[in-house]
Amino acid sequence: MKEKIDTIRKWHKKTFPDATLEGQINKYAEETNEFMNADSDLPELADMVIVCAGIMRFNKRLGSAFLQNTYVICSEIGEYDMTELWEAVQKKMEKNRKRVWNKTGNGTYHHENG
Repeated sequence: MKEKIDTIRKWHKKTFPDATLEGQINKYAEETNEFMNADSDLPELADMVIVCAGIMRFNKRLGSAFLQNTYVICSEIGEYDMTELWEAVQKKMEKNRKRVWNKTGNGTYHHENG
């Protein structure tokens, strides 16, 4: 499947039916922190894009603003182009679709397996 924001948003709704906007904003902050501390930051940027799709599930304008921010981080800090980013999103979503997810106390979700 070729991933797009809409396919990720639909997966998010199905996989995390009781997710909240607040939990998704917490998750974006978590992923941003992981990006800032990562040795290999492209997979973390992909996670940030995926969370943006989750935010869009609740508020498209806010999710779009977070996504634009992620694109700026990708190009200006990570020095990646959009093709590289979306290839990383594709790979990450292939993994995410196979994972088992558990909700945490702050409304975010974490996977059990690789």
